[in-house]
Amino acid sequence: MIGFGQVNKVKDKNAYLYILSNKDGIIKAVNLINDKLRTLNKFNQVINNILTHSKYLVACAENIEFKINDSNDFNNYWIAGFSNADPSFQIKIVNREDKLKN
Repeated sequence: MIGFGQVNKVKDKNAYLYILSNKDGIIKAVNLINDKLRTLNKFNQVINNILTHSKYLVACAENIEFKINDSNDFNNYWIAGFSNADPSFQIKIVNREDKLKN
């Protein structure tokens, strides 16, 4: 278990969203998928959208050596089991400015 985030059902669809916004939770999720992604597209999304994002850069840059799984061993059942059926994976960084309270 990641211990962070929330799962929400998408209204009027047979779909659910897992939303992680806590920095520690995102770092934990990145560590869980480290060395498991096999496509350059998804690997680059993590590198370019999370690990180099200013919100996570300091915490990640020193501790995570993010690697792609480029082995010839296709006994990597993690992503197949995780995405059984009709998966969609998205990485979205939402920047919210702090609002001043009156």
